[in-house]
Amino acid sequence: MQKKLFIAMFITGFLFSAQAHFMSSIWPQKSLSSHEYGNPSASKRVLIGGVASSFKNALLKNVIDSLMKDSVYVKAVGLKDLAKEPATQWSVVLILNTCMAWEIENTVKNYMNSFPLYNSFIVVTTSGNPKTCGSAAKLPKNIDAISTASKTVKLPEVLARVLELLRKKLGR
Repeated sequence: MQKKLFIAMFITGFLFSAQAHFMSSIWPQKSLSSHEYGNPSASKRVLIGGVASSFKNALLKNVIDSLMKDSVYVKAVGLKDLAKEPATQWSVVLILNTCMAWEIENTVKNYMNSFPLYNSFIVVTTSGNPKTCGSAAKLPKNIDAISTASKTVKLPEVLARVLELLRKKLGR
């Protein structure tokens, strides 16, 4: 009986993972454009990796504008380039993510799992239904997570929370 239950659970998990991979393959998200802001030798450094959308681009612009006032070096990269940036080289890694098949992107999970002792991740996940995706419980470890709908009306609230977490992690 236990063997049949294990097999059923394994098949269900495999199918769910395959669905998430399939969804990200047929519905690829546009990557953030790579840009650098500020002085690369600054003591406080923030890496922002993720996908683009009108909501995420507006959030990104506001976050960068705020960090520039604090003399923080910021580098923005797409998800595909995220793996080239060791998290440990950054004071904070902010990831702008999209919910796919009720999960965060596999690229994001794999990146965070590559740095199990690094505790300065902030993940913002956008979804049509933020309660189904992006909660801290669905992430590889106990990290700061924000889940929201991609609605302009939500931008000030999400921006305030992201800036609060960034300042805390940057020691400001």
